[in-house]
Amino acid sequence: MKSGYFKMFLLLTLIFVIAFPKTGSASQPGTVEKLGTMHHSIGILSAVFGKGPNGEQAMYAVSSGSPAVLNVINVDSGEKISSHKLVGAAQGWGSVIAPDGRVYVAGSANLYRYSPETDTVENLGRAVSTESTLWRLKSDSEGRIYGGSFPNGKLYMYDPEKDQFKISVPWQKGNNI
Repeated sequence: MKSGYFKMFLLLTLIFVIAFPKTGSASQPGTVEKLGTMHHSIGILSAVFGKGPNGEQAMYAVSSGSPAVLNVINVDSGEKISSHKLVGAAQGWGSVIAPDGRVYVAGSANLYRYSPETDTVENLGRAVSTESTLWRLKSDSEGRIYGGSFPNGKLYMYDPEKDQFKISVPWQKGNNI
């Protein structure tokens, strides 16, 4: 009985191969076609939208990698305006545009600032010495940047006028930003 099933399987396979022959491929036989760079393990964990370096509408998207990369993309055309390596960061979990138009990125344990005027990125340093990851960011009307951290849940503020960080442990009385 097993022999009968095997013969039936072979017959059905033969019919399938004859009925559905291989279709043509994108390249000619014997040639190699470059499809581009293979991507793996890349994710966009944070993006914000605002004015680009030339006044156009831009998306600021941080892609994970080694290092993470801040990509400035023209929203209307989809073309890349520029890309900037965030040296010292493997991902960017938060980003925000301050009132002055500069873009801040929480990259691993560091805070980065992108200037559309100069199309450059500056590493502002490690926000909280005991933390490994910075999370979401928020800006106030004064341009100060606020964020949270992991693994201890500390809050921090970056004041661009003073170029300094202030740390808060919210569960400790009197320890506020």
